[in-house]
Amino acid sequence: MPKRLTYQEVYDFIKSKGDELISKEYINSKNVLEIKCGVCHKIYKQLFRIFREGRYHPYCQNEEKKPFGGYITPITLVPIPCIICNKEFKPKYSNKKFCSRVCYKNYEHPRKLLPIQCIICNKEF
Repeated sequence: MPKRLTYQEVYDFIKSKGDELISKEYINSKNVLEIKCGVCHKIYKQLFRIFREGRYHPYCQNEEKKPFGGYITPITLVPIPCIICNKEFKPKYSNKKFCSRVCYKNYEHPRKLLPIQCIICNKEF
């Protein structure tokens, strides 16, 4: 059975990774801790067992720390034209095609325009 860690051991471990433990008590590895990132100095919440696995501040862009096992590569989205009004806009997501809800509501998908044929009586709708 693994040894139960003390608050000081947890504090020293987090300090050795470059972060700072803000929480005042430690109960077990499933306890949510408040930790201050050593790079961006933001406070975040993390389970100690997850921190111990090497998953540190998930939003930090530090390359020395690899959150969730890999590098964080920010996606830069370039302005694109709206498919309805051709107004150029910067999308928030890579699959966005409309500049506003108005354009989205005015869009008629090509599949909606095709007639639908019944497979039993061959009647078109």
